Amino acid sequence: LMLESVPDLAQLDRAADVRVDGLKVYHLTNPDTHSHVYVLRNDGTEPVEATLPLPGTDHLPVTVPARDARLLAAGIALGRRKLRHSNAQPMLALTAGRQEIAVLTGRPGEATVTALECASRPTVTVLEGEAEHSYEGGVLRIEARLGGLTRVLVTGDGSATPLLLLLADDET
Repeated sequence: LMLESVPDLAQLDRAADVRVDGLKVYHLTNPDTHSHVYVLRNDGTEPVEATLPLPGTDHLPVTVPARDARLLAAGIALGRRKLRHSNAQPMLALTAGRQEIAVLTGRPGEATVTALECASRPTVTVLEGEAEHSYEGGVLRIEARLGGLTRVLVTGDGSATPLLLLLADDET
């Protein structure tokens, strides 16, 4: 389902190596859309908190539990908008009627940072849960702690189609 609903993940080639202390990083890119996918693997016995360098000047904080892995994406399409980056894992992106829906997940209690590229300042409404947001330099930044479901509606920003962003912990 994820490959069907997030087409940027369907065609990936190996990309330049990325080094993060304590983690094995597999870096892949889509040659057509220039999106990036990172598989971060922690083979150790302790969680690793690190910063993942992304294309350009962005850096993304990430925690990978012991003997676990994370799949992160940058530059993927979420309908008509582009996900600049997120430390939550992409699970689903689809259009339902006149609305786009994107689901990003992670471990319960994790702090998430999700950045969307927006042509102009959007209207952001937190419909459920708790999330903070800011807009600067064409980027909407949404921060939340995963616990149940957080629903964030993004409208305006040069797009006639609203985006419902669902941030959920793995158990939800």
